[in-house]
Amino acid sequence: MKPSLSAVLIVKNEQQNLARCLHSLSGQVDEIVIVDTGSQDGTIAVARQFTERIYEYAWHQDFSAARNYGLSRASGDWILSLDADETLDSSQGGLDALLAADSGLDAYFLPLYNQNPATRESTVHQVLRLFRNTPEYRFQGSIHEQIIIQDPKRVGLAVHPIIRHHAAGERERNRKRGRNLALLRRQLGTDPVNPFLQYYLGLEWLGLNQPARALPLLEDACRAMAEDQIIFRTPALHYYITALKAVGRVDEALALCLAETERYPNYADLFFHGGLLLEAGGEYQIAMDWFEEAVRSGPPPPFFFHTQGCASFLALFHIGYCQEQLGKRKQAIRSYREALNNHSDAFFVIYPLFLAVLNELGAEPARDYFLRNGDLRDGQRGAILAELFFEAGHPGIAARCLEDPEIRRHVQPAQTVHWLLFSGQPGAALAELNQLTHRENPPEPLLEERVGALLLTANYSAAKRDALLLWRLPGSRIQAIAYLNLIHWVTHCRLGCRPEAASQPVIIKTLVELVENCLKARAAEKLVTASPYEGLIVHTLNVLARLSFRGPVALDAYFRQKAELWRKLCQFRTGMKGDLTGVRHFGELVCDRQG
Repeated sequence: MKPSLSAVLIVKNEQQNLARCLHSLSGQVDEIVIVDTGSQDGTIAVARQFTERIYEYAWHQDFSAARNYGLSRASGDWILSLDADETLDSSQGGLDALLAADSGLDAYFLPLYNQNPATRESTVHQVLRLFRNTPEYRFQGSIHEQIIIQDPKRVGLAVHPIIRHHAAGERERNRKRGRNLALLRRQLGTDPVNPFLQYYLGLEWLGLNQPARALPLLEDACRAMAEDQIIFRTPALHYYITALKAVGRVDEALALCLAETERYPNYADLFFHGGLLLEAGGEYQIAMDWFEEAVRSGPPPPFFFHTQGCASFLALFHIGYCQEQLGKRKQAIRSYREALNNHSDAFFVIYPLFLAVLNELGAEPARDYFLRNGDLRDGQRGAILAELFFEAGHPGIAARCLEDPEIRRHVQPAQTVHWLLFSGQPGAALAELNQLTHRENPPEPLLEERVGALLLTANYSAAKRDALLLWRLPGSRIQAIAYLNLIHWVTHCRLGCRPEAASQPVIIKTLVELVENCLKARAAEKLVTASPYEGLIVHTLNVLARLSFRGPVALDAYFRQKAELWRKLCQFRTGMKGDLTGVRHFGELVCDRQG
């Protein structure tokens, strides 16, 4: 007979998270038990959509007491313990197989995946969340509660399913950290040398960006934890190294990595940490050796805390970066390619790979390279590459990428129009706009693109009409003034109005961006005619020169910035040493555009 399974959760004000969590349990559990500790939002109403087993429990600053109360209300043979901000991912394997195995085990560790919203770092560690419904398995500790294992031989390690943690917003995270700090301090007062409490308290301080306060706690925790407590000692090491780095004690962090690799010679995360420290110090060759050792080590044993990618795509990415700094661009391209092939969703690798390939091969051969490697047949990667080609001054290639329907599906309509408009195809851009918009009330980004397209096709009356529509939108009023002045100059050779000083920076920025895009269009591949763009550039420069002294100053700054960027790109192409801040800024700019 199949054993029954109860999911048990304690909740408080989890209206935003609870439905997502409970949906993930569909078909996986026989009953859901909810213990509410004082919700004042719609948590109870959400819970009622999934279960009638809802209990109220007075909060006594003790998580274990609340969880154990929930366990006492569960009727299943087995219990799955979850939090409302978690989901159960059964896509690769569910709970049925574990429970039907009749392995003689009483409990299982499940992998918990967590992504840091600030760094986008994804980590995985094992948590004891699935266990038989017996009095032996009960939580202990008022905060960061754990089940103490009596007989390790009766506890197994599962690969699937996995638990995914979904981070809250920064404000909510900080609120919970404040609550946790108070509970941990109180508990640590009665047990001041408990390494687990020190670890968790250090973690909270680190999360609040207080590494100096976290450091002694994490140091003491690492020193006190025994070898058989690896499930806690390895994350403590990770955050201890992070805290040392954050307070500037880089040499100590590197020495710690070196010492701990003697203890854990196949722990890729330590080699990766060491590589990052050396890379930051400009020791690229040695750093590369450490990253290569991380790849050779492979994923660590299951109970080790692990940052995803340390033994694969992240290490390969940093190997490529180090190779670039050493002037080995062809090798760097191979490393970046291997990183992307290893993890197809590692989109951040595309940016340095693009720059390296573009500078090594040129624009059209670069397009052929990405086509040959399948990147321009993948919708998401193709959309990123198309944007990169556009930003690098090759709008024609960007527009040609739109011929692939998968890529087009991943490109915003306004961006599609933008690429067509400034690749020498204003007529095609207008045709696209006519399919996308209703003339009476088009979306704001498309309306601005349509003003540009009408200007480039010399339809000035329609351009003025649309600029006035743009003016009626409060968020676009200043941009509309820029276009209205430009239209007035084109048709009457004078400004329509002299805007207030406070509006001038936004107007100047709008017009300078128009010049920049028209310059891109003049260099576009297979450009039908450059004259509309050349004419618009001249008109726009005239408006900028007559608006105020700020216009010529902004233009001068723009062209100086472009000249400096090209100088640095030339250094990058020829392998000369130099500050590559401009190249990095280019990648950051496109990252921001991709959102």
